[in-house]
Amino acid sequence: MGWTSYHAKYYDRRGQIDRKRECDAYWLEGLNAGHFAVVRSAMVGSTYYAAIRPLMRRTGKGDLFELIPEEEQKTHAVVFLTLSNNRTYYNFSYKDMDESVGPAANECPVGILKCLSDTENATALAWRKSCMEHAKEANRRQKSRKILNGLPAFSWIRFQSDDDYGGGTIHKGDTITLQKRSAGSRTIWSDGHYRWPVKLIPTDFTFVEH
Repeated sequence: MGWTSYHAKYYDRRGQIDRKRECDAYWLEGLNAGHFAVVRSAMVGSTYYAAIRPLMRRTGKGDLFELIPEEEQKTHAVVFLTLSNNRTYYNFSYKDMDESVGPAANECPVGILKCLSDTENATALAWRKSCMEHAKEANRRQKSRKILNGLPAFSWIRFQSDDDYGGGTIHKGDTITLQKRSAGSRTIWSDGHYRWPVKLIPTDFTFVEH
């Protein structure tokens, strides 16, 4: 699917477009009203993720629809990429996909993934697995950052670099030793030559006695 643009209907208290409400409305209002249930939805940055359950299906007789029996209703995931531009009248844009096309966006919250029905679609299953792996890695990084922030100044850690840094002076697999230091009101991690942002420190670091 390509991008669709229109003038947004929903705004927050600051006058910014409420992207989640706009995307929820896609399923709950207009021609789709009564045809779908939004089981759970969330915005992750500018990307909308939702567990959607179709309630109606075509009968095969023209444009007639019928209610899907509750025991046959299946919940699947959808992803909307969104953009906003308040300098134009058509200030909200979205690109809609469902899990069966394997969206590149894989930050779907676990709470939404848990709402989905079982599927045999290989592409959807691969996407769900990618989202779960991303969530696990994000959780590991959150715990790692909490540990790093709680260490006292002058603590030392060691790890193997997971990429090339410093214009080629640091290579993937190099052993890196960092010390936690104070820089005015800020805390930094340094190897003696470069400052390392916490986001570049792998979660499998070890403590070093000095």
